[in-house]
Amino acid sequence: MSPPVVPRYHHSVQMYEDTDALVRTIGAFIAEGLEAGQPAIVVATARHRERIIADLYGRLIPCDKAIQAGRLIMYDAAETMRQIMVDNAPDPVRFERAFAAAMEDIHQRHGRGPIRVYGEMVDLACARGLTTAALQLETLGNRLAMQYEVGILCGYERGRFEGASAFLREVCSLHSHVIDTGGAPFAKAV
Repeated sequence: MSPPVVPRYHHSVQMYEDTDALVRTIGAFIAEGLEAGQPAIVVATARHRERIIADLYGRLIPCDKAIQAGRLIMYDAAETMRQIMVDNAPDPVRFERAFAAAMEDIHQRHGRGPIRVYGEMVDLACARGLTTAALQLETLGNRLAMQYEVGILCGYERGRFEGASAFLREVCSLHSHVIDTGGAPFAKAV
């Protein structure tokens, strides 16, 4: 399965049980963008960042060069959350400050155009029981994506939704595409 094409704005979510499937989806999404000249930002845990880098190298993407050129930017999801959260909720000003500066830097270095972003702060928020914060992060991400022509892919462990069908519907409604662990689209709940 090839990842969705990123036109001007796109926000997909990967529901996963198998981390290998998640990493393959992320790798394909980021690699396709880098090969098309689209810069990318990855906001992930250290463990996932290492696996994403390995996947990209396996796809013959020279990550070290992309990072040096500012075409691939890697952030730690937990550290980024610490910077933007206030009282267990994302602060819109801090969120904007954290990501708008990166977007502007990318545009100055590489010109205006699509940027691909993979993020898992939402999943970290859910792991901490902060589902409202996860939905707020999704909404802030949508605003940023529309403003900066960003294609977003985020990942949630499927287990986060057990017994939480209303939360699942809300998450799905905030995304343009919903992908299961096998890569097949869910019926989008809007």
